[in-house]
Amino acid sequence: MPPVKQPESPQLWALRMLKSSALILDTETTGLDGSAQIVQLSFIDTSGNVIFDSLLRPTCSIPPNVTELHGIRDRDVAHSPTIADVLDRVKAFLIPVPVIIYNAPFDLRMMAQSLRAYNLDASWLQKLDAHCALDKGFDRKMI
Repeated sequence: MPPVKQPESPQLWALRMLKSSALILDTETTGLDGSAQIVQLSFIDTSGNVIFDSLLRPTCSIPPNVTELHGIRDRDVAHSPTIADVLDRVKAFLIPVPVIIYNAPFDLRMMAQSLRAYNLDASWLQKLDAHCALDKGFDRKMI
């Protein structure tokens, strides 16, 4: 019988990711619900270099209570590109590398909702080598 593989510790996972070609993705959105969309998409490499950072124009407005959280207003995104405008660049960056996302289920859902709002295919998101940092079980007592 083969030995049981032990789960990778959060520390080893972080070291492995830092040594990889991973990108770290973050979003700001119009909210949390099933119709919310991305208003800012950014990703950096593991050295902290900004690889992509863009405000995005959603198909819906940004509620005032959400603007209070991230500071992005409708007028800030009025002349920004849409997710459709940047999609080819985003896919070219993200598909070939591991992608670290603090709350991957949320951010990937927001990506899918934003794509669907423009009638774009979101199935490519399933092909991402996405890693949810939140699920790595970091011991918050160490912070």
